[in-house]
Amino acid sequence: MTRSRGARGFDAGDTLIIFTGSFKQWHGVNDLLQAFALLLDHEKRTRLILVGDGPERESLMRSAAELRIESNITFTGAVSHEAIPALLASADIAVAPYLPLDDFYFSPLKLGEYLATGLPVVATACGDLDPLLRDDVSSLRVPPGDVPALARALGRLTEDPELRRRLGRAGRRVAEKHLSLEAATTRLVRLLESLVGAGSSDRRSAAP
Repeated sequence: MTRSRGARGFDAGDTLIIFTGSFKQWHGVNDLLQAFALLLDHEKRTRLILVGDGPERESLMRSAAELRIESNITFTGAVSHEAIPALLASADIAVAPYLPLDDFYFSPLKLGEYLATGLPVVATACGDLDPLLRDDVSSLRVPPGDVPALARALGRLTEDPELRRRLGRAGRRVAEKHLSLEAATTRLVRLLESLVGAGSSDRRSAAP
């Protein structure tokens, strides 16, 4: 991890928070910037890595400058999928600050890379994440749009390495049980078996 950080210009003693995704309104990155500004008031050795691109990137960069936090933020721009694992491996905390907009559906699989890497996750309590991520057990959950709560959750993880390790281990177990290829295959097989069983029952009922 230290070598990976050094290659990207990060100090070994910094706490790195990472977000990956496209920069669109429903991803809540503007809330993340505001929460990060609050966090920096008392956690100066914290860096935020924003991985990706999108229509709000320029606006977010302006917001970072207005908040005077741009020196603690790295906008990587678009990166290849193959580069994501190394970026996640260099981080300490992952964040998913999604907003519950009516026209946006997101799958919990979007968090699969965070969880599979063993990163502790701060995520908003909305959408299809709720069945998988339990607050203070496998993640820290915050109300969507609640900037102070998001800042507090990030602060808890920044200040408590043991909490980071505990949530990271629990999150990885969630990924292995629910989000892995093996888990998806098992669910598909069960679905197909149930459909076949239902079809057989219908045919028997229709028989003279």
